[in-house]
Formats: sequence, structure tokens, C-alpha cells
Amino acid sequence: MRNSFGTNSSVDEQFETSADFFGALIDVGMASRCAGTLQTAATASERVTLLITPDDAFERASLIMNKGLEEILKDEHLVCDILESSIIFGSLDPRDVQDGTQLNTASSTVPRLRVSIVQDVNIRKLKIYSDAGPTVADVFATDIVVCSQLRGVLVSDLLIPWLAPDLFPSVFKIAGYLPQLSKTMEALRVTESFRVMFESNEYKYDGSVAKSSVVNCAINNGFRAYFLPSNRAWRHFFLKTELTESAVFADHALLLSILLYTELQVQGDVAQDALMSYLSTSFDASQRLRPVGASSFLSAFPGQVEIPWLRLQVDVSRIMPRYMKLSGISTSSRFENTAQVVASDIASCTGVVHVIDHVLIPPTLTAFRQLSLRRDLSMFTEMLRAPVNSELLLELDTPSESNVFVDSIVFAPTDLAIKLTLTYLGWSFEDLLQQEALVEQFVTYHVVGTRSGAGAPERLQFRVGFIRDQQQLTTRLAYPILSKRSANTFEGTPIAKTVRVLSALDTKKLLFAPRYSLQGRLNTAQFITTDVPSTSGGIGIINGALIPPTAELGLSLYDRLWRTPTLRVFRELINVLGLQREFRVQGFGNGDTTIFAPTNAAWFALLSEWTTTQEDLIGSSTALLFDIILFMIAPRTEHFLDVERETYAPWQSKDARDGDEIITALSVYTSSANIMRFGAQQRCIGQVCTPINAFIAAPRIIGPTASSSISQSAPRANFARIISPVRACLSLLIFNAHINPYVQDMSTGQHALNGELYTVDKVLLPRFHDVCRTADFTYRRGHAFELSEGRIRRFGQCKSPPCSYTLPGLYGRAGLRISVEAVVTYDSLPICDPWCLLITWWWCIPCTGLIAQTVATIGGCAPYQTSCGGSLVLFVTDAGEVRFGAQTFMDSYNNSPLELGGGLRIVDVSVPGKGFVARDGIRFKVLCTYDGVSNTTKIYINDKLRGIADPYTMGQFVFQPFYNVSGNLHEKITLGNGEHSSDPIGRPSDLLEMYGDAPGTTSARDRTLPAIGHFAVYEASPLFEGSQPTQYFLPWTGIIHDVFVYFDNGLYQGIRYPSTCVHLEPREPEIDDFTNLVTSRRRLQTAVVPGVRIGARRHRREN
Repeated sequence: MRNSFGTNSSVDEQFETSADFFGALIDVGMASRCAGTLQTAATASERVTLLITPDDAFERASLIMNKGLEEILKDEHLVCDILESSIIFGSLDPRDVQDGTQLNTASSTVPRLRVSIVQDVNIRKLKIYSDAGPTVADVFATDIVVCSQLRGVLVSDLLIPWLAPDLFPSVFKIAGYLPQLSKTMEALRVTESFRVMFESNEYKYDGSVAKSSVVNCAINNGFRAYFLPSNRAWRHFFLKTELTESAVFADHALLLSILLYTELQVQGDVAQDALMSYLSTSFDASQRLRPVGASSFLSAFPGQVEIPWLRLQVDVSRIMPRYMKLSGISTSSRFENTAQVVASDIASCTGVVHVIDHVLIPPTLTAFRQLSLRRDLSMFTEMLRAPVNSELLLELDTPSESNVFVDSIVFAPTDLAIKLTLTYLGWSFEDLLQQEALVEQFVTYHVVGTRSGAGAPERLQFRVGFIRDQQQLTTRLAYPILSKRSANTFEGTPIAKTVRVLSALDTKKLLFAPRYSLQGRLNTAQFITTDVPSTSGGIGIINGALIPPTAELGLSLYDRLWRTPTLRVFRELINVLGLQREFRVQGFGNGDTTIFAPTNAAWFALLSEWTTTQEDLIGSSTALLFDIILFMIAPRTEHFLDVERETYAPWQSKDARDGDEIITALSVYTSSANIMRFGAQQRCIGQVCTPINAFIAAPRIIGPTASSSISQSAPRANFARIISPVRACLSLLIFNAHINPYVQDMSTGQHALNGELYTVDKVLLPRFHDVCRTADFTYRRGHAFELSEGRIRRFGQCKSPPCSYTLPGLYGRAGLRISVEAVVTYDSLPICDPWCLLITWWWCIPCTGLIAQTVATIGGCAPYQTSCGGSLVLFVTDAGEVRFGAQTFMDSYNNSPLELGGGLRIVDVSVPGKGFVARDGIRFKVLCTYDGVSNTTKIYINDKLRGIADPYTMGQFVFQPFYNVSGNLHEKITLGNGEHSSDPIGRPSDLLEMYGDAPGTTSARDRTLPAIGHFAVYEASPLFEGSQPTQYFLPWTGIIHDVFVYFDNGLYQGIRYPSTCVHLEPREPEIDDFTNLVTSRRRLQTAVVPGVRIGARRHRREN
């Protein structure tokens, strides 16, 4: 370096060529206003230090100052500022200085420099910087002799003094200069037009503006700090949010919000128009910074709600470089929404640029925007955009920090999952979108609210992976899950609205990684992705769509059977036996039902074993089929504690214990224990048997010892294995356990609205021709008995009906389920000619069905009637038609005009036994059932189903006591007559008295006005369609052999089906009789349990 100071000092040759430009600056300075300062420094009597900058540092500085080297040399004012700030009065000895030591310069622009010790081990390393400049320099060499008192110090960078801001480059140019900001530079480029519109609205520009402030330095909206993410930060962002780069960069609004969220301004006492306020050395230890557009572009409610400010943590204990950590809004991810500054203090014309190592998630990345950015979730997003879900959409598109609602968790199924589920349900996506109610049900069942138990909108920190093995959550499904407790009365229950997140170890993965699944009421889905970050609640991506447990979209047991091809034979038998409605509702008890359905192959094997066909079995052995089907049905009695009312615990074979006994529906009808036992399969080697692992072995259901044929010739192995429906139908590719919504784990079965369906590989056989359970009322050959509270009471003998029997508490015992079984011989009345047709009535008398013979009358009667109207009655019309229902009665009368619903309302609801005509001298068995809970009334003749009443028609009648205003209330059963006694009926005064408010009574009748011209008439047959209802119920002229009446007794045992069981002399049940529903099951009913199970566990086998 040549001596421009006019002295004879020398400099080491190693710096002679590396600092040529610095020497050129000195030459220019000697000819300018700072010449005196330079001469004084060279001839000073005390020690002076000169900071020497190499040429490559000037090249970097020229980029920062947006000036070429020649332009710098021509600017004498700038040259003097650089040289004067490079002259230090005093020495810079690394051994003497301390961290933070101040050095005085000859410049008025940069009067002081500071020293930062970055290494103090072996070799001390120093940095120098200025509070009034944007650059920092490393000290490479010290104590270079220039003059007698002038020493040179070689530094890595030029300490640029603060110049006019317009002399610095724009943010766009800085991002273009630095390779590590190339992705941010691309983001700035694609969002330029959006930024121009934003700044025009935000700062109220007059006229049109072609470029934004990050490109055009002439536009200054106040200085700010630009925290720009590096390329590595962008890669981390795409991995963390699981969004693709193309999706994010195609959403220009989201991309601009990411940039604006880290474009920050200082608010308060510090002037935001000072560029120095945004240097790292100017920030406080916990600096709060306001994002640009905090109350407009970044806000969910522009002009009303401002998003929270960002917090910048600065380690002020270190002088240089300072550790800075920027914290943004909280998200649903388990990762913090923070970023660390990796490069700082890069000056631009509109602010200071700091490079960060992570992209901060802005408030605009809500749950809805996350969903909309994913192509594989387009169908779920489209349903969420439906007008019926507008409020939910607003909630999911509002950040939690400014959410006036409450955060939610979204379990979003993929498009493939939705397509498979809709195909399984028989819906198309286009048809589903036309049904707003169904769209709302589907979406809300996949959204879980995080409102706390106290009702405050406190955020639930939900994290899949940080929860216990099972966590139950309540969905946003606002659907009245109906649970029918009495006829025409429905009660809402929230049980089916809950879902569970289950955790299990995946042994197929390294280190047994946990596998998470989402269990709904009807099916289960696996998590593809958990804890997707958003600012308005958690998001989980699942591989199966949960089927809402609603009447429109839900699945009953019958629906599951219909959709399982391997159970076709079982379904056909259900249809023939008329059990469809029981399989669609809770038809076998007051709770859900578990079905063990044999496969088609199992039925074919049984038919082959019995050497018969399915048609022959249906035609000749209906009662036997009923016994088999009911033996594979296990109803439950559910009792819940109030605090656990939302707990739903389906029966699962994996939770059952070896030796557990399962009460079947058939055990209600027989006196012996028709139960099944649960057993684990064993592997035997020689004489030693050990249980196989429960996760590998198929559990077994074991039945009682049964015969191998209908004739009871030899015993057979009576057990069946629970198998997966997938394994039973491997040829159908759609039954893939990973993608089909109906297939679940073999141990959980197929869930339905009213129970669970398991597939078994064999038909379990009960004990045929067993002894029937003692009826609540029995009539056999003139002798009558009553079973009440475990005791048998004998009535007086009555060999020739009519016979009336009083049963105290009849209505309470009967409840809403009654079955009547009778064996009679018919003797027609000589009042019509059964063979006569209506078209030939002029020469014969046709049978019209207006007159009937009564077999049995139960309860009643409506007041002020000409007969015992309103009682349950079994009768045969003069046309030989067997019917069961309510005896015809006058229900109401209104003097209003017919067009206003006035007139006489007559109730005549009964179900006919179609396909059967009673003839003189014929003996037949009839079984009638009335179920007021499921609105199901049936009639069987000779064990074959002959009629099922229309639910709406029969639903108009409820078997309950009428008002006792004229001695009309009878707790009696009368055989052979339509009236209970010969007591006078009473004078027919005002009909409204029968509905008067009698003390201590409640109305049991339907008081609504009848439809115009409508009579509640269920026609006898097409032959008599439109005829008048049956009006005369005459005594029975034939023989009544046996009558058995079964009540509910509060134990859901009032409904019977045809069976092979044999009725014997009534006997009192033993105290320890397991199948006696009046004793043993009552103990089960009184014990309130927190969960649900099938039957009772009598014992457990001890190993």
C-alpha cells in the first residue's frame, strides 16, 4: 500500500495488493475536505488505529449501497464518511479490550464503534460494529505499522455509515443478490400484484401505483423490519404443514400473508421512521412488533379485530451477534410457531432485512384453508362450503386468537374414502350434495368441538400422540338421535354423537411406533396424518369416512346384512321370517343387539347335513328356523350412570373372557339355559393344550349340545369361530380391510345403529323341542293359571268359555309388549255363505267381515261404548279371516265441518292373517304379538308369518288404560267373548267425558283431529277394501284348547316368536333358575353398570 499520508511508514507486502481500493479512497480523501483529518491521524503524538478494508469487502459493500466502485470514488462526501469512521483514537489490542468496549472515531456520522469478543479460548477473536451502521466486521490482523503512532487493523468488511435510505437497494434486489433467499425472491415476485393492491388500499395512494414498496424505493410507507425466510426455512414449512410448494405458491393471498406476517414495525415511543430502530442492536429483550396489515389483510374481521403482535426475544447479554427468536401466533401443531434469526442487519431502502430459519405460520392458514389447499380433500371441502355449513365454515376459517366461537378438531377423510363410503351406502356424491341435511350430518360428524366442560370457549390443546390410549370426543353432530321408549314418544340421547381416538402399537414398524385410529359409532378409520398445523384447531387426515349414526345415513343391523354378500342366506331367512323391522330397530330388548350370523357356506353345510333344501326348510320347519335365528341373537339390557351417559361400549370379542356366557334371545322363551359361551381357541400338542394368542386365534362361540339332524339322531360339535367378512369373501376386491368402511377388525365386528354384527363359520344349533317358559297367563283345557312375581296362582275351573279372569296390575305388567298364543278349533256362524261373491249377493249372502267371533279380549274398555272397544282382541271374522288388534271403538267426535277436521273418528286397527282362511272344524295355532315400542304388530298362523301391521296405522293405538269414568276399566283377560262382563255399559251422554280430567289420571288417547274424510281403518283384505270396520264381536262358538299370554314385566320379555318348545303344566321357577327372567334377569336390571355387555357373566374358568 502506498503511503498517501506523506510519511515513510511501510505496510506488510501481503496487504499491498488486497487493499488497493482502500488506498484509492485515501488518495481521494487527501484531495477533499477530510484531508486535515487524515494528516492529523498520520502525525498524531498518541496512538491512532486505522481500519483497513480489503478489496473484496468493497465489492460486497457496493452491492449493499447499490453503488459501483467508481461511483463511490466520485462521491467525496461518502469517501470522507468511510475514511473518518475508519480512524480510531487509541489502540485496538485484542489482549486489552473487553466485550462491549467503545472505540471513538474521527467521524461525526459514526462517532463510536463497539467491540464484541466472539472467542476467548487460545486465540481471542474480535468483531467490531457500529450502532449507527448496518454491517459487522471481523478483525483479522492487528498492530500493522503504518506510521510512528499510526497502526493498521485489517477487518473483513467495510463498516458502512448510515447514508440516505434511497442509496440502499430494495428488498427485492437484496433477495435477488442472496442465493439463500431465492425462494423468498420468487414469493415476492408472484405476489407483487397482490401487494400493490394491498398497499393501495392500506395507505390510500392517490392515483395508480405500478410497483410496491419492496421493489420501488421511491415508495416509503415507513421503515420496517423484514424477516425473510431462507430456502431451508421454506423446505421446513412444506414438511411441517404437509402442503406442496405448488399449492402454496398458487394461493397468492396466502403467500402474501406469509410475507406480511413477518414484515414488522415498531409501535409506541420509538419512532418507526428511523431506520436504525430495526437493527438487531436496537431491539429490547422482549420486543413486540406489529405485522403490516394486522387489522386489514391478516385479520379475519378487517377493521374490527387486529391480530396479535409478534414477540421478538433478544439475548441482550451478548453484544454481537445477538440471538433473536421471533414467535408467532399459536397453532394446533405440536411444533412451536417460532423462527430464529440466522443473518441480521441487511439494510434496504425501506427497512432492515433479517434472515430467519423457519417460515412463521400466519393467522390466515386456518383449518379451512389447510383443507382447501389439498387436492385429496376436495370432496370434503366442497361439502364444507355448502350453505348449510356456513356457520361452521366461518368458525373453521377464523384464527383461534381472534375466534369469537371456539376451536374445533377436523377429521378430514380423503376423496377416495368418501367415494368408497358413498358407494357402500348407495349414494352418489352429486345426490348427496342435493340433500342439505345429509351434507350437514356428514360434515359435522367429522368435526369435534373443543369447548370446555364449563362452557367457556377455552382452547383444548388436542394432540394426537399426546393423549391416553383412548380419548372420547363429542362431535358437532346436531342431530336428534332418537331412542324410542314408548309408543309415539321419542327421547334424544347423545350417546351416538361421540367418537374415540384409539392408540395401539404397530409391531410392523421400527421401535413399535404407535398407530392411531378414529372409532365412530358405525365404523373406524386410520389416521394418515395427525396434527396438521392450522390456526383454528387441529386437523387429522383419515383413510375412511365415518358414517354418521343418523336415520338417513346410518346403518342398522339389517342394512349391514344387506351389504354383506357372504350373509345372503341369513338375510333371506330374516326376510321370510318377517324379522326385518326387528333388525332395523332395537326389536329384541331395550338395548342394542349382537348378531352372530353364519356365512352362506355354513348354511349350505347344514342343509347338506340335514339332506334338505332351503325351500323345504322354510316351508315345513318355520318354528325350527325361528329357534336357530333367535339362538344367534344376543340382546342387551343397557343401564348407564348419568355421568357416563355418553359412553358407548359395543361388545367386542377381544374384550370377552374365556368362559363368559351370552344370553340369547331364545332364552326368553325356554325354561332351560339356551345360552352361548365364549371360548378362546387352543393349540394342543399331545395331551397338553395351551391358548393361542388372542390376536392371532379366531375366538369361538360355543352352543349347547345339539343333534346333527332334525330328527335328533346324534350329537354334533356345536361351536363356531368368529371370522372376518373379508376372509369369507376374498374374491371380492372391494372388501379390503384398509379402504372399505364396512369392514372392521375381526374382534370388533360390523357396528350398526342398533348393535353389532359378527360373521361366524358355522350354524349354532339350540336345544330343539325344549320346555317353553311358563306364560304370565295360561289356559289349558279349562284350567287357568297366573304367574306373578315368581308364584303360580290357579284360577277356578271354566270348561266352557266365555271365561273372564282378573289379573291385578295387568297394564303395568304388560307394558307395551304383549304376545298371545292360542290353539283353537273354528266353527263358523250360519249367517253368511263363505263361498258367496259380492256380485252374486242377490241369490246368496256374502260374508262382509262386519261380524266376528272373539277368541280372547285383553284389557279395555273405552267408556260409553256399545262393546268393549279399545281392548286388545284376537278374533275371526265371518269370512274366516283371523285378525289381531284393537276392538273397534269411537275415539272422538267433533261438530266442526268436515273440511275443518270435524266428524266422527272411529279406531279400527288390526292386522289380518292373509293367505289363511278358517274353515269349519279346522284346528289351528295362532300367535299374535303387539310391540308398542317399535310399532310392530304381527300375526302367525301355524308358525308361519301371515301379517304385519302398518306401523303408522297401528301406531294410532296405544295399549294403556282409558279413563275410568263409568266402571269401564278392566284388568281382565276374557276368553271366548268380546266383553269382560255383563255389567251395564252406561248411558251414552257427552262423548267428551271420556277425556275429562279425572283425578290422578293421564290421557292415553290421541286427541288430534282426524284428517278430512279419514277413518282409521286397516282393511281386512283387497276383497273388502273400502268396507265398514268390524262392528260386532260375538262369542266364540268353536273350541278354545290353549291360550298363553306373555307380558313384558319390565324385563322386555313380552314378545314371542314361533318355537319348537313344548308347553307343559305351569311350574314355579326355581330361585337359582338362570333363565327365569322374573328372578335372575331382574337382578341384572337392578344393578346399574357403567358400560354395556351381553347378558351376565356367571363365572370365569380358572386356569
